[in-house]
Amino acid sequence: MSASQLLVGYASATLTVPDPVHLLGQFHMRLNTGVQDDVAAQVMFLGNDADSVIFVSIDTEEIQPYLVTEVQRKVHLRNARIPVESLLLHATHTHGAPSYLRDDHPGLAEAAQFPHPGYVIPSGDSYRAEMTDRLAEAILRAWDNRAPGAMAYGYGYATAGHCRRVCYYREQSGRTGIARNGTCVMYGSTDTAEFSHFENGGGDAMMQVLYTFDRHRTLTGAVICLPCPFQLDESDERTTASFAHEIRETIRSIHPELPVLLLSGAGGDVSPRMLYAKQAEDRRFRLKYAGETAKSSEYFRRRDIAERVGAAFEEILSWASRELDSFPKIRHLREIVPLPARQVSRSEYEYVKTVRAEWERAGEWSADDGSREEVLRHNSTRQSVLNLADEVLRRYERPVVAWDIEVHAIRLGDFACVTVPLELYQDYHYQVQARSPMTQTMVVQMVNDSLGYLSTTRADAGGGYSAGYLNKVSPEGGRMLVDRLLALLLRTKADE
Repeated sequence: MSASQLLVGYASATLTVPDPVHLLGQFHMRLNTGVQDDVAAQVMFLGNDADSVIFVSIDTEEIQPYLVTEVQRKVHLRNARIPVESLLLHATHTHGAPSYLRDDHPGLAEAAQFPHPGYVIPSGDSYRAEMTDRLAEAILRAWDNRAPGAMAYGYGYATAGHCRRVCYYREQSGRTGIARNGTCVMYGSTDTAEFSHFENGGGDAMMQVLYTFDRHRTLTGAVICLPCPFQLDESDERTTASFAHEIRETIRSIHPELPVLLLSGAGGDVSPRMLYAKQAEDRRFRLKYAGETAKSSEYFRRRDIAERVGAAFEEILSWASRELDSFPKIRHLREIVPLPARQVSRSEYEYVKTVRAEWERAGEWSADDGSREEVLRHNSTRQSVLNLADEVLRRYERPVVAWDIEVHAIRLGDFACVTVPLELYQDYHYQVQARSPMTQTMVVQMVNDSLGYLSTTRADAGGGYSAGYLNKVSPEGGRMLVDRLLALLLRTKADE
């Protein structure tokens, strides 16, 4: 075997548990009432004698650094030869996965912070212990499954994401969550004369695929990157991988048991939900799926996306497989980049104080104020708003100058991937792709940490949720991030 021969290994792990769990992804706390479909992790090792990368695509809402650390520790204890610094843990951003968050790191709201009569809310610590065991075991299996192979890559089109920031001719009143609306509103109404446009024009339909093959040129697996988070059925109270499940099932109906890793590309300003032409969409589903029963409120939308992805997967494979590379140059670089913090202004500080006071006055509900479901929703939403408000107020009172973020750049022949721990607005991935020195470049968000949205100057001016004072990194930091990612990509070519 040549010193630069590509080695490929895959494995997977089911992360579903039968016990009641708290589901991540909403301001209000949800306890699962069952399983709509399994959540899972898919692992792929790619490497040679020079370098390697281990992608771990996880059906979860976010990645916290302590999850990465715990997985690295468990893998290293079992096999010290595995380069744990090459691990990239990615969240698909489903809103139907169990919470693994530490009890002392609650995210939006911790159960101990508010009353929840009639409910026993399990600890995330217990689930995380089992989750990290399963992740570590899958990574070990992928390592053991390494075999000589080849890779190919390409792109096609499969619309999944639509811009969710609706802009108007004049400023809008009210707020979304704790964020003050401006001329833009996340998930705003479009059936009004005040509707002007979608902030980013609509969304990116490009779908990128990295395929792997064995020595006999047989397809062995694939990585699919869609510039959209996997987050339909956001309010469902059942465990679900969202449309990641339908995509995997669709592709495996043609390629049985094929390992498929799904990565969310830059999609901080999009979602898989079209906000206009709703009557046309309803008619499409009624005629296209005539006689079929929806398994969930979002089932037809999930299936529709999966069918587009499956068709694009085959179209790209038909021509990308003509150029296989068994000896790609591999370089994996990691860097900690300090990015300027988004500062909270005095007027924003005063506004958030007002919002906090409103929710403080609303008070906690007891069993006499509503059903147990209504009490849980009110109290958990209230606590989430109070926690978020306190974070914004602290950032004004004790300003942070910069946030250190972990980024990766991976070269695989003439194909490249860069990762960020943010929900990245699509403007930034256009900038990276347009200036990249590589033939094709994939920008992946929510890797090895979750530091919130990175919006643009244009979005900050428009206001609304996902832009403005809730964000840790400033839009100026976005431009610096792009420059650092491009510098890393240039370094991966330095050996030529």
